[in-house]
Amino acid sequence: MNKKTHRTRNQIRQLLGAGAVLCALSPAVVAQDNDVRLFHGPYLGAEVGNQNIFGGALVNGQDILTENKRLTASGLLGWRYQFKSGLVVGIEGQIGITDGDLNFNSPTDNLQISYENSSQSAYGLTLGYAFGANRDWLFYAYGLETSRDFDVTITGPLGVGTQNDNQGMVRYGIGIEKAFASGLHIRAAAGSLAADFGDANTNIDVEGELDLTLSVLFQF
Repeated sequence: MNKKTHRTRNQIRQLLGAGAVLCALSPAVVAQDNDVRLFHGPYLGAEVGNQNIFGGALVNGQDILTENKRLTASGLLGWRYQFKSGLVVGIEGQIGITDGDLNFNSPTDNLQISYENSSQSAYGLTLGYAFGANRDWLFYAYGLETSRDFDVTITGPLGVGTQNDNQGMVRYGIGIEKAFASGLHIRAAAGSLAADFGDANTNIDVEGELDLTLSVLFQF
């Protein structure tokens, strides 16, 4: 049985809208004289993080959710455009691995559920501003549509059953990035997530806990 959550994209739309407003001011932006653009063009990198991972299983009409903070590691590929004013807009894709196996136990209902996950993918937008004497610092915001697939095994009074569960959410937050010599960049970010389950009957509300990530990038 396949089950898929509804996804929330409001944060990405808001980020895109803010970028559109700022880009509409481009005549003033391009009029600046500073040609240093350390956050311009394609980049790739690697990221490690501690993220809130949640999985679900449909049991007797209820979406049984469980969540936990877990380690993640991802590869990054992106592209950015830096205006002469320091405004930076970009797109980014990620694919990675997770320590994402979760468990749910309810002794009173004689119910045990295992959620097996080992990967995730994401894509989205970044919007930031380069600052400092050499414009080698970047303060930015991000919104990433993220997907995780789970193989679910349910053990209950009627026996054992399996499901496939796809969890979709928007991860969003803010970060700081430093450009070093030869295109090497290091960034750190903190954020949360938003997930919309629509009219589904869930056992818990997924908490917007703090996600932390640290990345090493190479800007070309």
